Amino acid sequence: MSTLTKGCTLISWIAELLKIVLPEEGCCNEHDLFYDQGGSLRTKIFADWLLAKCVIAINGGWQGWAKAGVGLLVLSVNPYSYFVFFRR
Repeated sequence: MSTLTKGCTLISWIAELLKIVLPEEGCCNEHDLFYDQGGSLRTKIFADWLLAKCVIAINGGWQGWAKAGVGLLVLSVNPYSYFVFFRR
C-alpha cells in the first residue's frame, strides 16, 4: 500500500500523530486499496461511498451520518484526493 493513501483521510493522520485510535480506522483499509490502485471517476465515487457506508455502520445514528457526510465532503472537494486516485 502506498504511503500516499495511508489512513485514507487527514483526520486519520492527525489521530495517528496524537496516538488516538479511531473506531472507523478499519474502514480505511478497503478505501486505501481502491486509492492505491486508482481507476475511473466512477470507481473513486464507489470507493468513497463504501467508506461512508462503513463509517455509518460503525458509528450508527447521527454521529455516523455526520462523520460520513464530512468525510464525503472532504473527499469530493479536496484536490489531493483526486491527485492520489488518478496519479497513474
